Amino acid sequence: MKKNSYNVRLTNNIFSENTAIVRGGAIGIFHPETKLKLFTKSLKENQPCVINNTIISNTSLNDGGGLRFDGYQRPPIIFNCIFWNNEAPDGKDIKNFSSLPLVVSYSDLDTNMIVGLWTGVGNIDEDPLLLDPQNGDFHISENSPCAASGIDSLYVNESIFCCPSLDFENDPRPWPFTLMPDIGADEIDEVNPGYPDFKETNNHTLILNNYPNPFRDQTTIEFTLPREEKVTLKVFDLTGREIETLIAGYLSKGDHTFILNSENLNSGIYFYLLSAGDVSITKKMVVRK
Repeated sequence: MKKNSYNVRLTNNIFSENTAIVRGGAIGIFHPETKLKLFTKSLKENQPCVINNTIISNTSLNDGGGLRFDGYQRPPIIFNCIFWNNEAPDGKDIKNFSSLPLVVSYSDLDTNMIVGLWTGVGNIDEDPLLLDPQNGDFHISENSPCAASGIDSLYVNESIFCCPSLDFENDPRPWPFTLMPDIGADEIDEVNPGYPDFKETNNHTLILNNYPNPFRDQTTIEFTLPREEKVTLKVFDLTGREIETLIAGYLSKGDHTFILNSENLNSGIYFYLLSAGDVSITKKMVVRK
């Protein structure tokens, strides 16, 4: 797709097995310098966005196997995107031909395959574990590192950019709704989430967090109790199946910590549920091995 545009918004697209000679194997965004004066006002209000796209196995014979940008103002905001197996002599995933930095955040790509100026946070470089892309199934698997690894909104240059509320198939995003969005065009659709049975109250008298998250070997679960209570702390998988009971008994008022080792956990998404008296709260954690 080639576009002369200052405010194009690309969301929930799958770009695969495209070939171009110039300006990006899948996406090329170009701002003609001769039109800058005509668009000065709109440039202050609009910005190209590339959000929740799956961009794999595209080829450019020149540069920018996945995406190429060439412009003079308002470089694209890119987040929640998968760039994988794209090819080009220069910038296999992304080529920025501009003197302005792109924003590339919360995406799955090898940042060494970005050529040109860029900035961003939250990126990962792992096989997205697509189910069957050769036969057109671009869903990520349950254990994909892209699951719940996106972001619902990004604050850049005093503006907020939000991910779409529906995915490629018009399913709700995120799903389950208690998580962050998946990276890519499609939310996981194989999961039968069990979290409604947890009856989470979101009562703010309980404070619950874990760090680091995602984690590889171990994570520290911290929680604060407003009073002495009978407490249970349990871990569930995405289907709602109980994996382990970490704590069961009375605890005193105040701050508590628990070290959870991942030796009995596979890579993937889990919930941990803290119940104290008649109040409960659920959080999610991600194991990446």
